[in-house]
Amino acid sequence: MFLLGSGEYRIGTRIPWRLERTHYKLESVEPEFSALLDDYGELLFGRRIRLRVLVWAEEHEGVFNQTQAAKGVDYSSSGEVAKELERLVQLGMLRKFGRPSRVGPQNYVRVEDPGWAIAVAARSAVEARIQEADGTDLKTRQV
Repeated sequence: MFLLGSGEYRIGTRIPWRLERTHYKLESVEPEFSALLDDYGELLFGRRIRLRVLVWAEEHEGVFNQTQAAKGVDYSSSGEVAKELERLVQLGMLRKFGRPSRVGPQNYVRVEDPGWAIAVAARSAVEARIQEADGTDLKTRQV
């Protein structure tokens, strides 16, 4: 068990005691997956939204903008999502384009990069933890 600023976290429980929610509303189709992904993001990367954006961008095909990404990760602040997208640009995992005069949406496209393996591994870890907890395969579960 760890103590964090917002409370304790028990590893290995089915649904860990939730870290305090702050400024966004979570409305995911798979709330158990999203909650556990948030915990991994908080504990491994220091910020819940960071891992959410990484996993969403890895799954997303084609061009997108920060508003689409904010909706895709169920986060109410597109500015915070933009900060995380910028980190992926700095790492060379995303490429920005569009907005020649800083008018209109900033567009992004995914670039092939070995760093995307982090998102794949995180998704697999969360799915394995859920399967371990309830004995089912996440891909065949009915919501």
